[in-house]
Amino acid sequence: MFHEFDDVPSAAEAMPGLDLNYRQLQAGRAKVEIDFHQMAEVTVVRAGIDRRAGGSGQVKEGRTLFLLCTHASSAHVYNGLPLTPGSLFIIRGGVAGRQTLQSGFGGIHFLLPDELLRQHQRLEPASKLEACAVVQVSQQERAVLLDMHSECARTDLSQARHMADRIVSSLCEISVLESVADLPLHTDSRTKLARRVQDLLENCPELTLGDMCSELMVSERTVRRAFTEYFGMGPCQYQLTLRLNKVREALSDCAYEHGAVSQVATQYGFWHMGRFSTQYRRLFGETPIATLKRGSQKRGILYLASDLPGSEKQVKLAKNG
Repeated sequence: MFHEFDDVPSAAEAMPGLDLNYRQLQAGRAKVEIDFHQMAEVTVVRAGIDRRAGGSGQVKEGRTLFLLCTHASSAHVYNGLPLTPGSLFIIRGGVAGRQTLQSGFGGIHFLLPDELLRQHQRLEPASKLEACAVVQVSQQERAVLLDMHSECARTDLSQARHMADRIVSSLCEISVLESVADLPLHTDSRTKLARRVQDLLENCPELTLGDMCSELMVSERTVRRAFTEYFGMGPCQYQLTLRLNKVREALSDCAYEHGAVSQVATQYGFWHMGRFSTQYRRLFGETPIATLKRGSQKRGILYLASDLPGSEKQVKLAKNG
């Protein structure tokens, strides 16, 4: 089932088996493509994004995610660990991490229940993984996994169980976790500094650059360099982007009524409505009032679909979101 989103948070929310909180960091109307298939207990998802995005998230408990990176010019996943095309990232359920995905990032997710993994003896060492690991796959192995995703689209329900077993067997043969060590979540000093600045901005959006430098006891030049290297923008631009994203989230949940946009905007420190509207449209590719209207329509769809099974509701929202 293929779905396309122009809203990064909605796309992140639609990813099955994952708890994600993502924001758009790059200007322009976003395009996020998600193609997912359920093969018995195995969920197979192909996802791609054309705008830089960042946030935090984790795999739900009792599951393990195998993420094959297919496209990436530069991507930071889980505390700055780099993903390159051809790397297979293995993430245990419940392990929280931060991600910064660059424009053009694409990957295939194989989400498996731990119980199913335990049934395959060759993956028994997976229980020893406390965080995450990376395996660099060969071109042939990468082609096998790509073909499996394509096959899922042609597999009917009667063959889903067989397909799920094939996926698990292939991942067993490729990953060979007996030879994979846990990746230490250590990062260089610049990455640590960038993430500390991010924490300050997330918790206290009103902080000035001078306040942050005093708190961290480093120079403004050092902060700007480290932050720009990691996030692709300076801390002040990130601060503005963060506030605009919070306005967008609020408008998506706000009732459509006169004065709602200005009320939400001033709540997040935007006092000049003309300048705010320009900044908002530049980042998201639509006006604040368009977001407000779309959010109201989406909530109406959710209400109408409230008695549908979860997967059907998700598809209905994706088609109309």
